[in-house]
Amino acid sequence: MQISLLIVMLAALLVPILMARFKINAIPTAVAEILIGMVIGTSGFQFVHSNESLTLLSTLGVIILMFLSGMEIDFSLFKKITE
Repeated sequence: MQISLLIVMLAALLVPILMARFKINAIPTAVAEILIGMVIGTSGFQFVHSNESLTLLSTLGVIILMFLSGMEIDFSLFKKITE
């Protein structure tokens, strides 16, 4: 099952490098990594099988993704406009 961890780590390393190399700006890197994860995971070609390490990494990844998306919120848009 360690090969699954290796495949996931390689995909996480290669996706941003390839996106920068080929200047792909149409989608964010996080979205591309999620799509690649779906393709190599149990939803796609089933190259990767879940284990404890991958479950921990996926939970940590979701937490970091939610944190970063929260940092992007512009709270000034929620202020009332008084005239």
